[in-house]
Amino acid sequence: MSRSATIALLFALTPLGQAEAAPLPVTPVERALAFSACAGRFSAAAEFAYLIPGIAPDLAEDRRDLFAEMVEAVLPHATRAGLPETLPMSVRVEAKAAHAALLHRATFATDDLAATPARAAADHHLAVCEALILGA
Repeated sequence: MSRSATIALLFALTPLGQAEAAPLPVTPVERALAFSACAGRFSAAAEFAYLIPGIAPDLAEDRRDLFAEMVEAVLPHATRAGLPETLPMSVRVEAKAAHAALLHRATFATDDLAATPARAAADHHLAVCEALILGA
């Protein structure tokens, strides 16, 4: 899967403004990719929390670890369904980089027209991930 196809898939899994209405991933492949993206996003959030005083990284670290475990649990089924073994890590790394860029823009942009949508997008993506956790 090409980089642009992976990014398109990530955006397809997380429509803006519909965090509570996002469909749960059904197939093992969809689950592996969605959980990988969420692990990456929470990884970026945890790292960012360490850099910014007053933000505790504990919740983001716990969520990152939870999604990493969920990927591990579904990965054998996803690979049997045809998912290349390296794709989930690629998706995780790309999602982490994308989320870090949003957090950076939201925090350090001097223009509110750049910072506000970046904050909204970062919050939205994490909310979509939270919606994938049963009982959360």
